[in-house]
Amino acid sequence: FFDTDHAEGEIYTTAQSNNLTTTALSVANAKVAYTAMCSFKDDKGQAAGVKPTHIMVPEALRFTANEIFNPQGTGDTNANTAMKGLCQIIVNPFLTSTTTWYLLDLSQPVKPFIFQNREELSFEEDETNSFMRKEIRYGVSARFAFGYGDRRLAIRCIA
Repeated sequence: FFDTDHAEGEIYTTAQSNNLTTTALSVANAKVAYTAMCSFKDDKGQAAGVKPTHIMVPEALRFTANEIFNPQGTGDTNANTAMKGLCQIIVNPFLTSTTTWYLLDLSQPVKPFIFQNREELSFEEDETNSFMRKEIRYGVSARFAFGYGDRRLAIRCIA
């Protein structure tokens, strides 16, 4: 899904990358990633209409993301205002790398990642003889699947 040389169809064969390396989260690198994502082309070489709406970061990058996309205007003349409000910040505690971050366009009908909920989460318990045995058996079941959507709607940046 994340690759440095995606090619589209037979007409537009120029490689496009949604996997940027050596791009630690900073104002300059956020601008590079944002611009790269907005520049993605479709299979005919036309603009794909991608515009990042969210940045997903691990807990370690929470404050850096806020400084870039949500500066508080403390009177600092060097504060970044060019990117203020361009992306909503998602802090994902399940991201294992403390230096990898993602730009996402979640405004499109198709999303970069797809979650298919096939069977709702259900909780079941068996109380047979629970008082006498002092035990209650229980379990949780669900059925779901994950998949990839349009790869142009996500870009990964690795420091």
